[in-house]
Amino acid sequence: MSDTYSEYFIRLDKNDTRHTEIVITECLEVLRAVGLNGIEMEVDKNQGILFISLYPDIIQKQLSENGKQSGRPRKPISTDKNTIKSMIEQYGAEQTAKELGISKKTMYRRLSE
Repeated sequence: MSDTYSEYFIRLDKNDTRHTEIVITECLEVLRAVGLNGIEMEVDKNQGILFISLYPDIIQKQLSENGKQSGRPRKPISTDKNTIKSMIEQYGAEQTAKELGISKKTMYRRLSE
């Protein structure tokens, strides 16, 4: 998936395109009413396809502007770096990460910050 644009499609029963079009219109209205742009959906009646376009950069920008968390939230670690280092020396990296409730990769990334 690109950071700026992704497109998906779903084949529809051609007899059901009118109902799908009504549902999609209402979904988009609700999303826009809550302030979420960056999602476009369109029904192609001739081909019987629902096209969905996502713009993650627009969505992330809107969330950041509204003060919302964008991306995966960081899990807090209540232990300081020196304690983590001493725990690694005592118990090993895998056991330390398990006790902290994070992955080894996350633990080492936090130590290097």
